[in-house]
Amino acid sequence: MNNRRLHTLLFAVQLLNLLLLTQTWFSISMNLNGANTNLGEFDATATYALAMPSSLLETAAVLVAFLVNGLAKRLVLGFSALATASLALWLGIQVSNRNVAGLDGQLDRLTGIAKTHGIDSLQVSVTFTPWVWLGLAVLMVIIGGWLAVNTHPWTSKPTQANKGSSSGKTESTIDLWEQQRD
Repeated sequence: MNNRRLHTLLFAVQLLNLLLLTQTWFSISMNLNGANTNLGEFDATATYALAMPSSLLETAAVLVAFLVNGLAKRLVLGFSALATASLALWLGIQVSNRNVAGLDGQLDRLTGIAKTHGIDSLQVSVTFTPWVWLGLAVLMVIIGGWLAVNTHPWTSKPTQANKGSSSGKTESTIDLWEQQRD
């Protein structure tokens, strides 16, 4: 697979990851009077305020990498891979700890208890979506890092035949003019 296709695959996976951020990550329920009451289902954008802006920045970096070449492309793809790795590490820790502190305002409205203090029967269940997102983020880091290290120009370098004369001597513009007149 060539670099252009890998770059396109990286962009497609990035778009899929943006979509996964808006899917259900957590289902929160509460035990009230012996009955289990579902308080709601929440996505990553509602739970973690940093998730969507960071992912949009990474997507923009991948798009910019389509427009630039050489060292700039390597730097942009490296930045995107580093930002994706950082976000994946942070979100992986947050999800594995079931940290839903970002939902305190919404849970306050749903339960009537400020900052969820005093709620001891709150049950947070994690769906499969964050783990799929995390797996795709690791794939993006691998592809982006590989492209940052192994990016070669997609245009061919001029060969000796394309440069003109096959003799090793350099010719002045006057010599070229004289050759055209012959």
